Amino acid sequence: MGFLQHLFTFIAFCVALSYQQTCPLTANQDVASPDIGRHSGQPLSYCCSICNNTPGCRAFAWNNYEGGTCWLKGQTSPLVWADGVTTGILNDGGGAIITWEEFLAALTVNQYPAPSYVQYTTFIQGLPHGLITTKQEAAMALTQFMHESDGLRARREYACEHTGCPGHYETPGCDVPGQFYFGRGYIQLTWCGYNYRPFSMDYFGDDRLRYTPDLVATNDNLAWDSAFWFWRINVHHAPGVQQGHFGATTRAINGNLECDNPGGHHIARRRFEMYGRVRSVWGLSGQGIENGCYN
Repeated sequence: MGFLQHLFTFIAFCVALSYQQTCPLTANQDVASPDIGRHSGQPLSYCCSICNNTPGCRAFAWNNYEGGTCWLKGQTSPLVWADGVTTGILNDGGGAIITWEEFLAALTVNQYPAPSYVQYTTFIQGLPHGLITTKQEAAMALTQFMHESDGLRARREYACEHTGCPGHYETPGCDVPGQFYFGRGYIQLTWCGYNYRPFSMDYFGDDRLRYTPDLVATNDNLAWDSAFWFWRINVHHAPGVQQGHFGATTRAINGNLECDNPGGHHIARRRFEMYGRVRSVWGLSGQGIENGCYN
């Protein structure tokens, strides 16, 4: 009997592991696409299997409606904020621009600690929101996210996380008393008027991040989504980016300090060196094109 108990425990563990790898979950988000079916009275843990066995299902949303309902989706995007809703994306094991092993290598080859598998799946899910469809642009984006967040570890700007950096990043007419708009998230979103309010309006449909900017740091989904939003709005269409000019992405992110200011050129060069290492472990030929920042 003891052997059978251990066997069943092992099987349950394998099933749970398979579930995690098959349908990565995202809390407080919904897939804003038509439902292709629904199953009520179901716990969240059943939705992945139901979706996997439903033709055309690529994702699901779950909430506690009617004792727990799996809302099946034929699309994986767009993702929108929805309190109390959990979204799962069916991972068929293929088709991603980069593999988990490549994502892991991008961090470790640049001397950062290994990321989590959840960070990998969230990055993959976020690529369409940044309009990123090529491996080269994904490499540029991940390099910049790593640089800005110290290897996906810092969701608050180190220099400001304890003091708020009063007197910096101020936008008259947008700032709320007592709130500070220093860098947060994986792209280090800054300034109320330039980024926090526009991102909030685009993402939530209201300006709540004016009043609660720290959500971008405390909510990992927002940390990623703000990064991909910034990439879509400010980087993807910047001159030179679609031609593979890595320096153009640096200019779009921090051009005044690193491209136009000779004192910051060494930081821009460090970004490019990181990018070259990512290219090498991702099987992209050459070191890439440095142009677009200070050259």
